[in-house]
Parts: sequence; structure tokens; C-alpha cells
Amino acid sequence: MLKSSVLYSTIVTATLLVTAVFGPVIKASANNTKPTNSVSKAVAIAAPKQHVIRNTSLDSHSLSELQINKIDPYILVVNNQYQLNKRATTILSNTELQAVENSISIANTTVKQQHLTIDQKTKTSQPMSNTKAAWHSYYTSANFWWGTRYYFTSNAAVAQMQNELANYSIALGITGALGGALSVGGAAIVSAGADAYLTKMSSDLGYYNATHLHNQIYMDVNFAGFYSMHVLA
Repeated sequence: MLKSSVLYSTIVTATLLVTAVFGPVIKASANNTKPTNSVSKAVAIAAPKQHVIRNTSLDSHSLSELQINKIDPYILVVNNQYQLNKRATTILSNTELQAVENSISIANTTVKQQHLTIDQKTKTSQPMSNTKAAWHSYYTSANFWWGTRYYFTSNAAVAQMQNELANYSIALGITGALGGALSVGGAAIVSAGADAYLTKMSSDLGYYNATHLHNQIYMDVNFAGFYSMHVLA
């Protein structure tokens, strides 16, 4: 079984360190070009070929996908609020612990303000029955303790998000972590400026969609505005 392709991107004022590994083109969408500053890199024959774009690092107050996966088993749902199991403190650094607590605080505030119900099994605060493995002409989303996942099951859904990203006022109204990060000035957005951030996200989304023609995709955005794009398994 092929592993999911992953595209990581965040906006920083410093020059982006970009690495691109080219595999078979699976999904095509018009009007998108390959990001600049990329180099070809060999992949072991036995390994699935992937497209990867990666910046130098997240900021010290944000969690990487690897960290989120490590922490997720320790996230509990109690009285419709996210809680961190005390045992997690034995595996987390002080910086990681602070980042987790900040994310949980924001997520719990969102749950209360929007009167959401957290699913005990998926730990999402929105039902996922209409997101995964279903075709939509619009994008859908689900909230987690770390941010929001946006699902794109059609080219039309990608185009919808790109149209919204093209207008800052409209982008502010995007549900979940993306709109929230724009409104409060998340670290990834402040470092580059809102216009550059939105333009880069739209370009990355279009490129990722263009290289995964036969796959549905999704984009994860954390509360600081850092994002990554993946194939929906």
C-alpha cells in the first residue's frame, strides 16, 4: 500500500529551504506551476515516490505533524472538552507542553463558542461522515485539538478554497483554524504578511492538487497558521 504523499509549507521571512521529490503525476489540475527553488532527488526503488516541499522549521510555539502524532494518544475528551493526560508530561519538553496547552485552550474555546460536540472516537468537533471518501463540489472541514483539517474531494472544491484565499476579507471568514489564524495574526502569517501567506497557500494547494489527479486531498492548518497537504487515504 502506498504511503500518503505529504507537502509541508510555512511562510517565513527567511529564504525557504525547499526539497521536491518527484514521483508519478497522479492528479492534474490546470493553471498551476511547480514551486521554485526545488531540486530533484533520487528515491529508493522499493519506496513509494512522493512530492515533498518543506521549509526550514516551524516556530518554537507550533507542533509538527510528528509531534502531533506522538501527543494525540494522550489527548482525552472529558465533558466535551479536550484534556491532556498527565502521563504526557513525561514525554514532552517544556516547549512542547506549552504548545499543546495553547492549542487545547484555543480548541476548547472554539468548542464552547460555537456550541460544538466533540466526537469521543475521532476527537473531532465536527461530524466527518460527509468529508472522507465522498465527492463534494465544495470543501469541507473538521476541527481537532491542534487545528483544522480541510477536505478537497474535487477540483471544484480546490478552486473554491483558492477563490476565497484570493480575497483577504473573504479568507477571514473561512471556518476553523485558518480563519482564526488570520484574524489573530498567527506566527506563520505575521512572519510573511497576510497577502504573501494567502498567495503561497493558494499556489501550494493548486500545485498539490495538480500532481494528484486521481486522489482526494486534504490540508491541515494549525492554530498558528502553519499548514501541510496530504493525500486522503
